[in-house]
Amino acid sequence: MAFLDETAKLLGIDEKTRTNTFVYASQSGVVVEGYKKIQELSNAKITLIGNPTTTIIGKNLQVKEISYREMSVEGEISSVQFD
Repeated sequence: MAFLDETAKLLGIDEKTRTNTFVYASQSGVVVEGYKKIQELSNAKITLIGNPTTTIIGKNLQVKEISYREMSVEGEISSVQFD
């Protein structure tokens, strides 16, 4: 994806190709869609770089499913912060 991002920037259309990050809450955790990369990953804190950057804080955090720009996190989630 970095190649596409850099190509869009060279063509001057990078603002139109940016993906927003969405967070959905479920009974067992949260699902984050549209992040670009993982900055921090521990059982107490997960930070995902995106628009906006998303930080999940809690206890016993576990990544249950991960695919291209989508992640499912379960555990005792105390907060989700956006920067």
